[in-house]
Amino acid sequence: MLVTENKVGFNLLKKEKVIFKYAVKEKNAFIPSSPPKFFRLKDTYFFSFKGKILEIPNRKKDFLKLFSTKQNKLQQFIGSKKLKINKEEDLLQIISFYNKII
Repeated sequence: MLVTENKVGFNLLKKEKVIFKYAVKEKNAFIPSSPPKFFRLKDTYFFSFKGKILEIPNRKKDFLKLFSTKQNKLQQFIGSKKLKINKEEDLLQIISFYNKII
């Protein structure tokens, strides 16, 4: 799923994970049956830049290495706004800031 669309800079992509668990019939009186369910797992985020797709690392240090040319400005921006790299709203702010300074 494309979250942002920018033709010049970085784009943010999101992969949603959903698992289907089948219904379980009652085996005996002590183990009740369960209905079928969908479970939502943690989403995975990616960057798209010039035809390349990169998964966003979990560590902030590794995340900043992706932006080698403007690493210091981006680190100051993240620190001043107290942004987290695992939240979608914060990633959108980081991407829009980076696309402005390139």
